[in-house]
Amino acid sequence: MALSYDHDTYIKALAPVLDEHGEWLGRVMRRVFYPELEQVIDTLAIPDSFRVWSLSAGQDETLGVDVLEGLKRLHADLDAAGAALVQESSAAKSKPDFKKFDAFITLYEEFIAHVRRLDRDLMASGNGIDVLTGLRSRQMLMKDLEREMERRARRGRPFCLALARVDHYAEMKANLPQEDYETVIKAISAIIKQCMRSFDDAYRLSNGEFLMSLKQTDKTGGAAALTRLRKLLEENAPYYTMNGQEKRLTMSSCVAEPQPGDDFETMMGNMRQDLDRFGGDAETALEYIEMSPLERFVNTLEEESKKTH
Repeated sequence: MALSYDHDTYIKALAPVLDEHGEWLGRVMRRVFYPELEQVIDTLAIPDSFRVWSLSAGQDETLGVDVLEGLKRLHADLDAAGAALVQESSAAKSKPDFKKFDAFITLYEEFIAHVRRLDRDLMASGNGIDVLTGLRSRQMLMKDLEREMERRARRGRPFCLALARVDHYAEMKANLPQEDYETVIKAISAIIKQCMRSFDDAYRLSNGEFLMSLKQTDKTGGAAALTRLRKLLEENAPYYTMNGQEKRLTMSSCVAEPQPGDDFETMMGNMRQDLDRFGGDAETALEYIEMSPLERFVNTLEEESKKTH
């Protein structure tokens, strides 16, 4: 018979996961920066506590399959990056390449952050997941973004927000049978998940909008994610029948790189305005950089001046 765990049990079981991975990071750091010291490589294996926890947690459907699978992928990426780092330093007897080391640290930080976030979600008696799509729910969006904005200001590490909107969503929502509508939404979420790395986040908003939070990357990386989205839509976009006509789903999207002090609601409003202006009739991908109110006012004056000349 399957074991049954309540949220309190899961919360308590997460504590040793954090502790053991913190100790593991210290061992890896000592090894890669002091490779001349003889150490037993076997002791550097990533702790098994998360795998054991995930096996138990997987028996509780309320946690969400996508949440666990995402954490498993992130943990596997962390394991592979740590092993590669140790192997390289052991072979070269020198410090590892900085980019590889930084990528490893990024994975570690994201894994710990995701575990702590799950801890908070469980304590709040909810997992913050949209039931239909498996994406993060809009209720959790602001909490997650506050963390990213704080890290952006404190460490200078960039991140991007990519907004994707289903073209002609209102018409589709009003005319499709509920079952067909849900099938299309699920297909969209599956495509969006393929665009992201193991530590990125995606949210289902309202009115056919999906928001991706792309960590540790600037607007160039954000634009690359939208390129992947466009390509995946070309290959896998679902078809649906509406008013007797078969139609292929399309989406319009844009990307923003928040800066310290930016107001999220203002940024989202500006992104939506730009999609209203440029998207909606065909697949559109805009590279969007948030402008100050003054810059937007000046740009509007310039556009109006061009129309009158």
